[in-house]
Formats: sequence, C-alpha cells, structure tokens
Amino acid sequence: MPGTGKQKFDVSAKTPPAARTTLEFTGTVCSGCGEVHPEDTLDENRWCADCQERVQRRVRIGQHAIAALIVLPFAVWVVTLEKFEFLPGYAWLLPLAAAYYLGLRIGREAIKGYLRWRRVR
Repeated sequence: MPGTGKQKFDVSAKTPPAARTTLEFTGTVCSGCGEVHPEDTLDENRWCADCQERVQRRVRIGQHAIAALIVLPFAVWVVTLEKFEFLPGYAWLLPLAAAYYLGLRIGREAIKGYLRWRRVR
C-alpha cells in the first residue's frame, strides 16, 4: 500500500494452498548498516541515526579528496602557463574555486554511491 509504510507481499503464486502466507514489512532497510528501521526515522538518503554521523564524516573527507584531485591539475596548469598574461594571476582563482565546488558536488555523490554499493555487495 503506497504511503502507509507497510507493504504486503503475497507469496501464494507458486505455493500450495496450505502454505499460503502474507509477509508484512513494517520498516525500511538502512543504506549504511542494512538493518530494518521505521521509515520515518531514516533521512532522505535512507541512513539511520546511528549511521548518519559515520557516513557524513566519510563523505566529507572523500568529497574534499576528489575535489582536490580535480582542481590540482588545473591549478598546476594555471601556475605553469605563462601565455595567458591578459588576466592577472588572482583572476584565475574564480575558475579554480568553481572547479573545486563542482568537485565537491561530484565527490559527494560518488562517495555516497560507493558506500551504498559496498554495503550491497
């Protein structure tokens, strides 16, 4: 039943009439630990309260590492490049900051996806 948090699954499709039962699930599986929790206690990423702090710390560290890996080659290129003297050196900070911001966004989604994939395996 959509919206009620409870889903009923009838397993009677290929079972004999004497073994027909209905399974009822009252919760949702946490993406971090795999335990079943009530749906209203999970956040928008389906992490339980116990996993939220641990996962958020890993995501913060990972997203900064990925952003640095994205920005570092660009920064080295800007520093070593002498042909673009039409802009002062400090003017290159804006594209570097934009690249770092995009790296943070990409890194956050990549790390969250990796953590979910690792738990599913």
